Amino acid sequence: MEPGETALEALVREVREETGLRVRSVEHLAYVIQVEDRRKNERTLAMAFRATYEGLLNPRDPDGHIVEARFFTLEEVEERLKGHLPLLEPLKAYLQGERGRFYAYAGWHAPGVVV
Repeated sequence: MEPGETALEALVREVREETGLRVRSVEHLAYVIQVEDRRKNERTLAMAFRATYEGLLNPRDPDGHIVEARFFTLEEVEERLKGHLPLLEPLKAYLQGERGRFYAYAGWHAPGVVV
């Protein structure tokens, strides 16, 4: 999030920059992830929302990190995120009906705690 920006404003901006899509409406908060990597003295907090969108995939990331955007099947997501529990576990739980949960991880490859 940029200074002075709300979470929803950041969502709209990030989706536009990283995918080219325009957020039409935000339905709800899907889940929140916290990953604390004490070895690197880093903490990451990520929020996932369910939203409707319009437009075509056409990323224009000003930071240059995103060069391509596409949609994936659940099987492709599972294969690509294998070993990255903080990204895979909350998404799978959400798709199975869990809503609004908080997930805490002690590292990117550590088991998590659901609150």
